[in-house]
Amino acid sequence: MVLVDPDSFLRTLGIKQEKGVYALNTFGATCRHGEYLSKAGECCTVCNKGLVVLRDCIGDYSTTCAPCTKGTFMNVRNRLHTCFLCKTCDRGLYILQNCSTIKDTVCEVLDGYYCVQHSDGECSLAMKHSECKPGEQIKTPGTKSSDTVCEACPSGFYSPEGVRCFKWNVTFSSLC
Repeated sequence: MVLVDPDSFLRTLGIKQEKGVYALNTFGATCRHGEYLSKAGECCTVCNKGLVVLRDCIGDYSTTCAPCTKGTFMNVRNRLHTCFLCKTCDRGLYILQNCSTIKDTVCEVLDGYYCVQHSDGECSLAMKHSECKPGEQIKTPGTKSSDTVCEACPSGFYSPEGVRCFKWNVTFSSLC
């Protein structure tokens, strides 16, 4: 399965984003805003979010738009014939918001993980926080954006589980 970056794909079709709004470039045609030039040379009305072109307009018949099916979406007014595939949340991520016909899936980092790769302003890959080894303690706990930082226990201290360092207690009974 090939996933396409919606913003890049829309730019290749002459749809550009300006201040959060997508505008259709009709390459010098005389179509009005909100219309596109069909292959037949007619100015057709674009489809709304959640819909794609089933048939271009022709003569007295307007553009026929069809809804995106389950697992697909269209987040802009468009002249496209295919909806975008909804993304899936990879390991270390969970679905914060399900995909709808007008919006892609929103993924969030699971507790105990941190983001190592972003795509389109959102985390696309997360890794489990590192665990400190015995003899170390947690210097800085991991967050959703950074890994755990460990440090060695100072002299005279020990850490059996790699979480916190404790001072050695030497007693005569422990020497026997």
